[in-house]
Amino acid sequence: MIAQSFNTNGFLIGDTIVLFDRAKSSIATQFIDNTNTDVYYEVEIISKKNDRFQIKLNPINYDSITVDINIFWWIETKNIGVGLRNCERSKIPIYDKPKKESTKKDVYVYAAESVIANITDIKENWLKISFETFDKKKITGWLSPNNQCFNLFTMCCGS
Repeated sequence: MIAQSFNTNGFLIGDTIVLFDRAKSSIATQFIDNTNTDVYYEVEIISKKNDRFQIKLNPINYDSITVDINIFWWIETKNIGVGLRNCERSKIPIYDKPKKESTKKDVYVYAAESVIANITDIKENWLKISFETFDKKKITGWLSPNNQCFNLFTMCCGS
């Protein structure tokens, strides 16, 4: 499978993040302890091949980094997330296809500041996501750019 190319952002999710130096490698090259609160990584997503994204790590705090940030890594899609931007605390539209003309389901997220969805695919500037609502309902669909947030601290709703 040929890698899809795009350029968007996300952040790491999960406790232990496994980094690979190749898309198909089964041997981990590096690990990130994502429970370490001294360092926070934003992620630039470069491409996708199978169930992995090629990424560039952008740490916010350079004092505590433990991996080489000057190279591109491969990471499983389950470890990349996006915040659901919902400052007005209204329903968030999740679409069946990556365009506003497609069928949508409106999802009400009660505490939008803390909802993080897993990014499973990307098409242009739309993100295919999956997450679980507070009432344990599994949601999968496409998130428009207007509702994407890549700042884990503010969730794009101010400080």
